[in-house]
Amino acid sequence: MFMTRRKRALFFIARRGKGLLKNAVALTLLSYGFIVVSTLVFLIPLGGIALAMPESWAFAKFTLFVLALFMGFSLKWIIFDPVACTATILTFLKETEGMIPDPEWEARVEKVSDKFRELKDKAVAYVKEKGGSESAPVAPSLAPEQQAPPVPGAPSADKPTDETIPPVKPPESE
Repeated sequence: MFMTRRKRALFFIARRGKGLLKNAVALTLLSYGFIVVSTLVFLIPLGGIALAMPESWAFAKFTLFVLALFMGFSLKWIIFDPVACTATILTFLKETEGMIPDPEWEARVEKVSDKFRELKDKAVAYVKEKGGSESAPVAPSLAPEQQAPPVPGAPSADKPTDETIPPVKPPESE
């Protein structure tokens, strides 16, 4: 049966969702802690500046507080979120390592979901249109302007890779 990568990933998440959910909850709690700590780090110097201001400058003091909050959230977005995203991907890969798609699950979902059946039919039609079979998905080829330029000395996709590269001779000593 034909199964796209996205669909396979959804099945894997459904089967191994507990570990991914634990990871998501832990990262969310760590995210809140990171926001509090980073905001406090910015509040200390900006609070010192606010204390040095006269009492009549209440709006400026409030602006410094908002600035510290903004900087704390920005630091979270810049530093913590990419790490959390990477951790989520690594957890998914670890949880689904070695898993094989189960045709039984696919059949169950097809019975329940018309959208899923429609998505599968479109994918199968696309593969048949491109000259493939149902069991072997074909990756769409890139337009020539989207392809990377060839690397000198690298084996071409058109040539067989059985060719061996001759060994490099060390320089002769005199």
